[in-house]
Amino acid sequence: MTHEVTITMSYQDYLEANRLRSRSRWTLAGILRFVLLITVAYTALFVVIEFPHSWIKLAADAITAFVVALCAYAGIRIFLLWHVPRLTKKLYAQQPSARAPYQFSFDNEGIKAIGPFESSNLPWSHLNGWLENDRLFLLSKTTLTFFCLPKDQIGEANLSALKQCLSDAGIKRGI
Repeated sequence: MTHEVTITMSYQDYLEANRLRSRSRWTLAGILRFVLLITVAYTALFVVIEFPHSWIKLAADAITAFVVALCAYAGIRIFLLWHVPRLTKKLYAQQPSARAPYQFSFDNEGIKAIGPFESSNLPWSHLNGWLENDRLFLLSKTTLTFFCLPKDQIGEANLSALKQCLSDAGIKRGI
C-alpha cells in the first residue's frame, strides 16, 4: 500500500532538524570517546615532554589532560549552539527547495519525493538511518543530506506505516 503526504518545511523545522542531527552525534558514547581520546593524547604528550618521576606527577598530568578534554568538549558544544542557527539560516535562505512543498509517497520498496525543483525515488537501501523527536522525523540519505518530515504534517497513521517500512527494510535508528 502506498502512503502519500505533502510537506512544507519551515525555517523552524529546518533549524530543529539540524539541531537534532548535531545532538545525535554527541551521544554519551560519543562524548566518552572524545574525552577519553583527548585525555590519553594529552597525557601521552605530557609523558613525552617531561617524563614524570613519580606516580603523583603522572596522576596530576592525567587530571590536567582530563580537564583540558572537558573544556574542549564544552567549547565545541558552545560553538555548535552559536554556529548551527547561523549556518541553518544561511542554508535555508540559499535553498528555495527547502521551503517549497514536497509530496512524499512511500511503500515497502522505498520513498519518492516530488517537488517543484527536484524529485527523487530512493529504495530503502539508499537510506542510512533515521532520527526523530517530538516534532520531526528525519530520514538520513547521507551524513549531510536528509528528508525532514514534520510530524504534525505526516499524521499518526502515516508515521506508523513509515516506521514499519523502515523496520522491514532493516533501517536502524540513528545516523
